[in-house]
Amino acid sequence: MGGLIVAATFSVVAVVGGTAFLGPAGTLIGLGIAVLLFVLALYFGLLGAVGGAIGGALKAWMVSRRRVTG
Repeated sequence: MGGLIVAATFSVVAVVGGTAFLGPAGTLIGLGIAVLLFVLALYFGLLGAVGGAIGGALKAWMVSRRRVTG
């Protein structure tokens, strides 16, 4: 959730700053940056969730194996 908040903040800065410095072209560039930031935040958030799930499953499997054999 924190990554999306940061992406939203930087997106607003990119759009407003791009518009202020470059006009309409800056708005389009800022919107492109905003979309890219949101896609990256969601992508890496999903990768983190999947990695955490795999790591947790491996840890649980190793702990259960240790109890059976040890």
